[in-house]
Amino acid sequence: MSRTLDKLRASGVPGIAFAIGRVHVMHVSGLLVLPTRGIRVIHLMIMPSLLFLIQPSIDCL
Repeated sequence: MSRTLDKLRASGVPGIAFAIGRVHVMHVSGLLVLPTRGIRVIHLMIMPSLLFLIQPSIDCL
């Protein structure tokens, strides 16, 4: 079970980060038009998932 979660974290975090970066670039360039509220909702849903998927860098956490 632990190996499965490690594989999911290894592929999921970069995938989510790349997707959110792509959305930002599309929004800034004008290819994707979203209201400010929509961007805030995306941040509030996606960013905590990235936070909880990453491994802590120190052992005392």
